[in-house]
Formats: sequence, C-alpha cells, structure tokens
Amino acid sequence: METMDMTPQIPKAVWGFNGTERPGAVYLAAVLSGHNQKGIPAFGIYGREVQDAGDENIPGDVAAGKILQFAKAGLVVAQMRGKSYLAMGGVSMGDRGSIVDQALFENYLGMRVETIDMTEILRRIDRGSTMRKNFNARCSG
Repeated sequence: METMDMTPQIPKAVWGFNGTERPGAVYLAAVLSGHNQKGIPAFGIYGREVQDAGDENIPGDVAAGKILQFAKAGLVVAQMRGKSYLAMGGVSMGDRGSIVDQALFENYLGMRVETIDMTEILRRIDRGSTMRKNFNARCSG
C-alpha cells in the first residue's frame, strides 16, 4: 500500500515498468491485487518492450495505446460523475446480463443507480394509455 493512492474517487493507472533490472510484472500484479483487495478499481499498464533501467523513454505501445486508453477512460469517468444510471429490465427470464455492480457505479464512478423492472415499465405504459384515453374523453365531451 506504500505505492497506492487510496482515494477511491480518482481513477488509477499503474505502470509496471518492463525493465531488465526490475521485476515490473511482479510489482504490477502486487499493486493491482492491493487495489482489488481494497475495492479500488485500477488500470494496469505494462509495455511489450524490455527496457534498460536508465532508459527514460516511454515505449511506443505504452504511450500511444495504453496511456491514451487510460486518459480516455478517466475523461469518461469525469463526465459520468453526478449522473444517474438507469437499469431497465433488471432480470429477464433469469438472465443476469443487465445487472450492474451498484457499488462500483456509486462509490467509484459517483453515479446514482436506479433500477426499474419490466413489469413496472409495462404498468406505466398501460397506465399512460389509460390516462390518455381519460384525457381524450374529457377533452372531446
């Protein structure tokens, strides 16, 4: 935890330096595991190219792909903060495909999660058509 930022509201990226003298993959696995144990999502970055310890260049695959991916994800998280996520349908015929991790959305992304069941959607559609019929009958009479 010495190298971990424990602030859950800030997106995390950890670069495990792929070097000749240091075990970057071991460090990366350990710090990502620590984040996971604390329930803090983190984005792991590990380059394909092996570098010498004194090499201060950021490898092309890290700079062009992985860091850019993290930056884009961070922007999306910032844009979603304070918004609501509406999960419509929830469980349909026993399929859990549309169930979201509410704790991740609320604690990490800063979003409120609202769920509405399919029966409620159908009830509101039916109620809406009944209300429209009553409104139309009053207006025409």
